[in-house]
Amino acid sequence: MKTHEKLAKMRKDAKLSRRELAEISGFSEHTIVHYERGGNPPSNDYVKFCALYFGYELSSIQDNAKELEKMSENEQVIGICREIECSNFDRILKNGVINQADYTPSKYAEFIRLENTAKKLEKSKQYSKQDLELLALFSSLDAEVKHSLKALIKSIIAKGARQ
Repeated sequence: MKTHEKLAKMRKDAKLSRRELAEISGFSEHTIVHYERGGNPPSNDYVKFCALYFGYELSSIQDNAKELEKMSENEQVIGICREIECSNFDRILKNGVINQADYTPSKYAEFIRLENTAKKLEKSKQYSKQDLELLALFSSLDAEVKHSLKALIKSIIAKGARQ
């Protein structure tokens, strides 16, 4: 089975339409259609998103892998933590405390959707003056401050999920 077929299978097994996956992830429905039909090779970001969101081993999604392999729930949580926390991941791992409730597939999807929306906004150049100022500010920040902002976004998402 080819990568594009596996991506379609994962989405269908989760009983999601392409539109629903687009809304969840921030990847456009048009892009998802092309990836699943094999029209365009899927981006690494999309394959990684699907692997973590649906809980499959990344290597099992590749063309040369025989079949899809599910990852354990712990592996999925750790993978999501690694993606969201980036620079703090080693510190979190050393402490040995990963709160699984903070690293669910839905929170990961929201994080990726926000990231994808920001990228689209930046590419489209169709934004308000306030949006432009925020993008300029974000672009000028160093990695540590960007990480802090991502953590703030993550906590806002977490609070919203509890309500």
